[in-house]
Amino acid sequence: MAVGNSLVEDLYNQSKCFSSPIVKNIPNFIKKFTIKELHKLLIRIKDDSLACHRDRIRLYVDNKRKKPFGEKAFLADLPDPNMDLNKWLEGYFDKKDFLLFINYSGSWSNELATLLADFSAPLLEKFSPFSLSLESHIIIGRYKTTPFGVHIDDPNDRVIHFNLSDNEKYLHLWDKEKYRELTGSFEYIENMNDIQEYKTTYTIKKNDAFVLPAAFYHVGESPKISIIFALALTKISKKDLILKIVDEMKDDLIKSISSDIDYAHFEDEEVLKGVLEEEFLTVNKSFNDHFSTSLKKYKAKVKSNRCFVEKPLIIKKEISIELNENTIFTKIKPFNIEFFVINNKIYLYARGHKFSCKEHPSIIKFIEYLKKEDTFLFKELLKIDEVLNHAFVDKLVRWLVSTSAFKLSSGI
Repeated sequence: MAVGNSLVEDLYNQSKCFSSPIVKNIPNFIKKFTIKELHKLLIRIKDDSLACHRDRIRLYVDNKRKKPFGEKAFLADLPDPNMDLNKWLEGYFDKKDFLLFINYSGSWSNELATLLADFSAPLLEKFSPFSLSLESHIIIGRYKTTPFGVHIDDPNDRVIHFNLSDNEKYLHLWDKEKYRELTGSFEYIENMNDIQEYKTTYTIKKNDAFVLPAAFYHVGESPKISIIFALALTKISKKDLILKIVDEMKDDLIKSISSDIDYAHFEDEEVLKGVLEEEFLTVNKSFNDHFSTSLKKYKAKVKSNRCFVEKPLIIKKEISIELNENTIFTKIKPFNIEFFVINNKIYLYARGHKFSCKEHPSIIKFIEYLKKEDTFLFKELLKIDEVLNHAFVDKLVRWLVSTSAFKLSSGI
């Protein structure tokens, strides 16, 4: 099925619904994310003390993982933003092979997040946004083969690679059935020497986009330092959707379970079974009570972040920034806030983050204004409703800025 003529739709159609690998040069798009923006992203990761612990950044040197101290040391040694990042990488790793993989990279860069959100928007319009999840990743390195060996991605994943660097990267592919014929199994292998003559190689040059479908075993090669940013598109299965909704309601389900249990019951299986069955009945009732709310929460969270799995980091310094009546607020498009009211409670979502409060007509009117307008002055917010508490307005807009749903600038 053809889906239109935008950039992502062209890739979709030419790759036969992302089922065939293709390379396409798209300089006007890729140039929108620069090496300088990448450098800023790395420095933001450096300032995020939990990044390494969450396994969001992985560094391999000569195909060995440097965990976690090598990654921390790399981030600590990052050069000043005014320095040439490419030259610094060359000197830092000398002649060693290395690969830096950054998961959910849009968490640290509004520039990358908005670029990929704009790029993927036509797909979300054609298909249910709740049937897709999106992730952004960055792959930097010089390597004979990627440390993961010859492998295959999840069958529901499609990945588009964008080459930001001057240097070429190669992806070697094998059809799934041919791979099994060659290796005798579907297991990953570290060394591709025995199957090398059967590979199909795709060259990803500067400003190229490469569509990597799910049905191919693959391994990367980068003789010189390449810088790739990638968009992973995952089709959400019914099982995944149910698990995501259950995850939304897990806190409410846990609250319904009695915190007291006589551990002597564990000695008698029948007694224990009876106790747990009673708890499961309570949980089942709680599930029915909370399902509708949890589904709404999930949909609002997904829609507010344009289907991206990663949420921006909460920028704490934005919460304490000084505001005046001429402070300008600008929505970071294409993202928008989402909200709903249920059981006398307002649930507001911004870039996947949640804010909740008691229902009040003035607050609803205020949120509707924020959802509709793209740019406004702080003094305009204070005039929306006379009943609205100014301290609440101040608190809410600071939270919205901290989530990267809005940015602010000085007025006149």
